[in-house]
Amino acid sequence: MLAGRQMYVGETATDIMAAVVRAEPDWSMLPKNLPRRVRELLQRCLVKDDKRRLRDVGDARLALDDAMNAAPEAASTAPPNSQWRALPWAIVSE
Repeated sequence: MLAGRQMYVGETATDIMAAVVRAEPDWSMLPKNLPRRVRELLQRCLVKDDKRRLRDVGDARLALDDAMNAAPEAASTAPPNSQWRALPWAIVSE
């Protein structure tokens, strides 16, 4: 959703699931102005090693809330927090 197109493609759902298991996402597809903490959270949610992966969507929501309420990063080109307020609910509702 954030990339504006599918991160993994395939002819069937099985092809897409196989691609998810086999390959890392193309992180360069994410918007350049995506806040660093949101990018890090996405990476934690999608890490292949299940022992290192975020386990609960509730934890992800809390991390997103923290990222949205954090002081802006000094070198960040991220948009104002208000533009990203819907992000936690968009991810959770998927």
